[in-house]
Amino acid sequence: MRGIKRWLNDRYGEKGIARGVSIFLSVAFLLFIGYILVRYRYFTYIVREELFSTPMFGLLLAGYAAALLLFVTLYRGGKKSAAHWAAIVFCMALLPRLAAYLFIRYIPTSDFANYYEMGLAFARGDYAAVASQAATYHIPDFVGLGVINGCLLSLFGTDIRAFQLVHCVITSLSCAAVYLVAQRFDEKAAPVAGFLFAVYPANIIYSQVTSNQHVGVLFTLLAVWLLLGALGARKLWKAALLALFSGISLLISQYAHPSTTPTLIAFSLYWLTLFLSAWKRKKEWIGLLCVAAAFALGLC
Repeated sequence: MRGIKRWLNDRYGEKGIARGVSIFLSVAFLLFIGYILVRYRYFTYIVREELFSTPMFGLLLAGYAAALLLFVTLYRGGKKSAAHWAAIVFCMALLPRLAAYLFIRYIPTSDFANYYEMGLAFARGDYAAVASQAATYHIPDFVGLGVINGCLLSLFGTDIRAFQLVHCVITSLSCAAVYLVAQRFDEKAAPVAGFLFAVYPANIIYSQVTSNQHVGVLFTLLAVWLLLGALGARKLWKAALLALFSGISLLISQYAHPSTTPTLIAFSLYWLTLFLSAWKRKKEWIGLLCVAAAFALGLC
């Protein structure tokens, strides 16, 4: 698999174009965040209430300024390990979500209420109710959503506030996962990617909603990270193991939110590109076949 790792490095290493695109996207995203902050009142429809008064909006701006200053200080503070940066991004994402949690008491309605009830039914051991509720959506995979929500409710409590808090943690983990995925391509730009997602206002507010999308996004990002790790692994057994867990992660994402088909198509095209480029190197394409087989096994 060394040739594949070299292929990835050649395309996503210290390249001027890639770095320029990273800087441009970072600046554009910061401007977009600024726009949302200025028009924050128009984005609170998600929780159906006025989130901030004018004095608190000033505190919001001060909080963002403090977060940016802290991030710049940490970024310029010397080289840190991937695990260290992932923990930093997670903490910086969790703090504003916890702050929003203190002011927002979310009450699920419509589909989100149904998903919550499915989880409660599973936690009580009423599996027939889970299957019956999932059947109303005519999506067989939604039984898996009842299992996922039921496990979360069993572990952290069945109260809706506890469930809301769990989703704050899940979305914060997604921010760390964004960093881990970006780190596979550019170690210097990866912390910025994680930080931008961590302080994205719309995601901070939406993290209070007990949506199945949060679990789906987290496990899709983990699937991407694990698959990239598999393609860059030097040892075949490690590549196969990472690919297996990548397939399992995408399967969990499918159960949480049945929308993984585009991700699976992207994975397939990416794998096919690598396979065609390694066709004349027998050892590498055999490794790619092993990765594909392990991924398919996890996905099944």
